[in-house]
Amino acid sequence: MTDPQPQPGPSRRSAPSPGASPAFIIVPPVVVGGRERRFAIRPARLALLLASVFIAGLVAAGVVVATAWVASGQGGLRDRIEDLQARTEALQEQLEELRARAATATGSQADVGPPAEPVKEAEKLALRLPTADAAPTIRVAILRTGGSVELRGEGLIIVTGKDKAIPMPGGLAVARKGPGGVFVEGVGTLPDGTPIENRLGPIEVGDKTFPGRLELHRQGDELLLVNELDLERYVQGVVAAEVPAGFGMEAKKAQVVAARTYALMQRAGAEGPFHVTATVDDQVYGGSAGDGPTRAAVATTHGEVLSQDGYLVSAYFSSTCGGRTEDPIHVWPDRLTRGVRSVTCGFCDDAPYAQWKHDLSPERLAEALRKGGYEGVGDVTGVHIKERSASDRVTVLAVQTTDATVELSGQDLRAAVGWTPLKSAAFDVDVRGDAFQFEGSGFGHGVGLCQYGAQGMDRAGHSYREILGRYYPDAKVTKIY
Repeated sequence: MTDPQPQPGPSRRSAPSPGASPAFIIVPPVVVGGRERRFAIRPARLALLLASVFIAGLVAAGVVVATAWVASGQGGLRDRIEDLQARTEALQEQLEELRARAATATGSQADVGPPAEPVKEAEKLALRLPTADAAPTIRVAILRTGGSVELRGEGLIIVTGKDKAIPMPGGLAVARKGPGGVFVEGVGTLPDGTPIENRLGPIEVGDKTFPGRLELHRQGDELLLVNELDLERYVQGVVAAEVPAGFGMEAKKAQVVAARTYALMQRAGAEGPFHVTATVDDQVYGGSAGDGPTRAAVATTHGEVLSQDGYLVSAYFSSTCGGRTEDPIHVWPDRLTRGVRSVTCGFCDDAPYAQWKHDLSPERLAEALRKGGYEGVGDVTGVHIKERSASDRVTVLAVQTTDATVELSGQDLRAAVGWTPLKSAAFDVDVRGDAFQFEGSGFGHGVGLCQYGAQGMDRAGHSYREILGRYYPDAKVTKIY
């Protein structure tokens, strides 16, 4: 570059004021011996140039920051949401503890009786919503016996340690309780909890087959058989045993979600060698049984459970509610429950046990009460209903005898007499000849999902989410793995 040369025509620059000394930027010569170069710079334009560079830098920095934010915004937003959810759960727990303390303090000040026992920590954990990358395993007590049991499988082995196993000749193992553990014929006494596997398929026990592996435990004078397997395969066995094969797909899917939720709730709060039993004490489990629609119902709802505010819902269910489900406090007054309450059904009117009758003699009733542990039971002279719940189930029943009057709930009476003869606590009682006639509606405790009501809703065109929304109105379906 060279020094500026004068341009032809009138100049647009204003003449410098008298006495003003021009500002120069001096640039050294390009080659040795050359002359230095000077550029006249006005201070105002220099300031404008610097300001322009500064603003351009700010704009460029803003573009870089915005680009980075957009690129990572989704992950950052997810992290913030998860953090807020964790904080919400912590605050929810603190709030529940404060409410419990306040209720205890209020009861003490009012002198209305002893405070309720604190909720066990295991019960709190049982209702906390779990998260997992895949389906967990679950342990099911499938058999208790004081005798021996035969286990069969072509590839049957007894696992004795890491990479150590004893193959069973002929694929047969006969086990029974033994001193200090369990005894297997041809092998000897083994430690409590010894696992048995079939590397070529499920294990046969009687007329049923069980996937996964079995464990042999001794509990007192009995041999306990525990099946450990993947939760999804367990739920498949539950639905196959709990729901008639002719039920519709949406009814089965609703049952799957409820059964999976219940299993996880029991799993979290269990103590001992198993989480659930294979009977009506928890959920009926039939092993590897299951048709195509049942397997499809499990697959299409994979990992879905019922939740409320970050906790599992107490997903109880029964066969037939008889028109309205029951509030769990009338069935399990000491059990922590969440997200389930009494609701109107209206879809089980044509169920096999929508209405039922059963005659019970005074002698049979007295005998059942004595075996149930009730004291002072003489000859039964009368039965009177004193109180009912909002679902019309009996909550206080007075059984008059020649020695004393016994008061118990309808559920307690069912436990004493039998769950099948008295199919529900929603009954009336009258005298018919020389017997008491119980006439009732529904089958089961009536809490939560009504299985025949779910089938009725399925036939009416409702989806499984709508079915679950009716019987667990405060819950939502959440996928956890």
